[in-house]
Amino acid sequence: MITVFHAPRTRSLRVLWMLEEMGLPYEVRPVDFPCHRADAEFMRLNPAGSIPLLTDGDVAISESIAIIEYLIGRHGPTPLAPQPSDASYPSYLQYLHLGEASLAGPMTVVAYSWFMGPEDQRENPGVEAARTIFRSRLKAVQTRLEDQAYMAGSAFTAADISVAYALGLGQGLKAVETYAPVIQDYLTRCRSRPAFQRASAK
Repeated sequence: MITVFHAPRTRSLRVLWMLEEMGLPYEVRPVDFPCHRADAEFMRLNPAGSIPLLTDGDVAISESIAIIEYLIGRHGPTPLAPQPSDASYPSYLQYLHLGEASLAGPMTVVAYSWFMGPEDQRENPGVEAARTIFRSRLKAVQTRLEDQAYMAGSAFTAADISVAYALGLGQGLKAVETYAPVIQDYLTRCRSRPAFQRASAK
């Protein structure tokens, strides 16, 4: 049985969404985010302490994008990931990683300041720098969506799970108030998928 160590409002939403899209059975093991380093089982399996963590038999793997790639490789094939020979594969790969490295990554600074830092330091130069980086990367998403319905082309893929999660995170952490219509329409389209709705309910 696949188990996801999950905390609300974290990148584990990506993993639950991917599992729901693939129709794979799994169970959720809650993690108390503020106290996660005191969770002995979680830390034994994942010394880095990052959320999410997925276990699958003897496998324990963290990092949300690595988990997505693991699920594709071990439990695919799936239309959520084009084959390397497919013309859409380079775009798929680029945006799968852009969603974390370029968009969600900088938001970690904001989230830490907001939820873990002193109350009087929640807004600081590092937070605003992170938001500026996030906003500067949105042009790549907007330009892509002016020509294609999804990040890899005409079909929804795991790259959209990566990017849509990051867009929601950026909006929640006030990097932007509203997105350009083409981005907002895309985010609404992704979030309307039944698999996203089921993952969110978890």
